[in-house]
Amino acid sequence: MAEDVDDILKALLELPRRERAVVAAVLTDSLERGPTEQIEAAWIEEAKQRISRVRAGESSPIDSRVVERELDEIVATASNPSERATG
Repeated sequence: MAEDVDDILKALLELPRRERAVVAAVLTDSLERGPTEQIEAAWIEEAKQRISRVRAGESSPIDSRVVERELDEIVATASNPSERATG
C-alpha cells in the first residue's frame, strides 16, 4: 500500500466508532454504485414494464400507505426480538 493510504487508514482508525461507521458506509456505497446513466435507464425500463403490467391487468398497484404500514411493522418486529419469537 502507498504510504499515503497507510497514513489515511491510521487517521481513520483513530476516529470514534460512529465516524468510522460513516466512512465505512460511504466507501461501501461508492463500491456498489454503478454508472448513474445505467442505473437510471434500468429504473426507467422497470417503471415502463410495471406500468404495462398494471394496464394489462397482470398486476395491481399497492397504496403507499399500505406499504409504509407493512414496512413499519417489519422494522418494529426486527427491533424487538421478543416479538419475533412470539410472532
